Amino acid sequence: MKTHELLSKYVERKKSQYGVSLRSLAGQLEVSPSFLSRILSGKKPVPYALLLKMKTVLDIDPESFEQIRAAHVDFELEGQVPSRGHRDVSTELESWSLSEAQSLKVLRNWHYLPILEYTSLSRFDGTSQDIASSLGLAHETVEVALRELVSLGLLDRKEDGKLRKTKAKLRWSSAKAVREIGAFHKAMMQKACESLTNKQQSEYERRLITGVTLTLPLHKVKQAKSRINEFINELANELIEEEDLSSEVYHLATQFFPISKR
Repeated sequence: MKTHELLSKYVERKKSQYGVSLRSLAGQLEVSPSFLSRILSGKKPVPYALLLKMKTVLDIDPESFEQIRAAHVDFELEGQVPSRGHRDVSTELESWSLSEAQSLKVLRNWHYLPILEYTSLSRFDGTSQDIASSLGLAHETVEVALRELVSLGLLDRKEDGKLRKTKAKLRWSSAKAVREIGAFHKAMMQKACESLTNKQQSEYERRLITGVTLTLPLHKVKQAKSRINEFINELANELIEEEDLSSEVYHLATQFFPISKR
C-alpha cells in the first residue's frame, strides 16, 4: 500500500463522519483543494509539515502514523519535501477497514464485538440462541445486540438467511483517548481476570495470559509501542482464516503501561 492510499482511508472516514468536503478539509490543512487532491491521488508526495497537520486533522492513530512517517525516509530535516514520489507503507493494517464514529457505541458493551465475530464462524447456525449459548449471554441481550449491529451496517443477512459481518476486518482507532475504546478494553481485561479464575486444565490450555515486568529508558517507549502494535496486527492477520474456516472467538490484546511514577 502506498502512503497516499493509506491517507485516503482516513480522509474518507473524516468525510463520512462529519460530511466535510475536500475543499473544507483542504482549508483545515491550509492547502489548496487541488494540491490535496494531487496528494491523495498519488501525483505528489506529502510534505512532512503537511503530514504532521494531517495526523491531527484526520485523527490518525499512532501505529498507522508511524508507518506513514517511516516511509518518508528521503528527508533529512523536518519540513523537507521527499525527493521522490510516494513510498510503499509496510503495514499489517492495510486490509483492515476503519470504523466510523457512530459505530463506537458497539464498544460500550463488551459482548457486541464477540457477537459480531461469532457470525463468521463455520459452526454458527444462524440463530441468536446459538450465540447466546456459546458466549454465555441472555437470549434477549443477543437479540438487542444483533438489531443494533444491523442498524449500524455491521451485520447483513446473506442469501442463506444468516446474519454475517459486512466487513471482514474492522478496527476502532484514534490518536486521542476515547471513552468508548477505553471502556471496551477495561471490560475485556475483566474477562481475562474471569478466565484466570477457571482452574480447569482444559481451559488453561486454551488461553495464554503472560507478561514481564521490566525497566527501560523513556526514549524506547515509543519504539516498544510501535513494535507491539505491529506484532498484534501481523499475528491477527495470520490467525484469521477465510470465511467458514474459523471455529472459535478469541480476544488478542496486550498491556504495556508504566508502574513507576514520574
